Amino acid sequence: MEIAHTPTVLGVSNEVLRTPLDEAEINSKITPYWRVSVVELTGSTQNDLLQLVESNIALDGQVIVTEFQSNGRGRLDRTFEAPAKSALLFSFYIKPRKQRSEWGFIPLIAGLSLVRAITTIDTAMNVSLKWPNDLLINEKKCA
Repeated sequence: MEIAHTPTVLGVSNEVLRTPLDEAEINSKITPYWRVSVVELTGSTQNDLLQLVESNIALDGQVIVTEFQSNGRGRLDRTFEAPAKSALLFSFYIKPRKQRSEWGFIPLIAGLSLVRAITTIDTAMNVSLKWPNDLLINEKKCA
């Protein structure tokens, strides 16, 4: 007997997924510093961006965003999956201006920035951080 499985992300089924990403629209709504490239499918936005950096092609403010990645990775090289169009999957490049030994604070600042941005939009939302930068909404991890 085969059991059907419908993937959910934060309790949201595939039936209510967002519309496709529009590269031109995204770029028109953000500051010129950021340059967003949308790819429909990739192994990993992080690997794609790393290839550009290693080839000296990546520009400061470059962003790669995808509808789906088959080999996403997070902290400590852990892999993660999400159904297509159900999550924000992106990597961005900021050219370092400090020594590598001074980078330790960056994940903390990123997490705090997300919390501040979300609570600015909706002050009633239950948003918190789990060390060092896991974003929780209503006690469920979403970033």
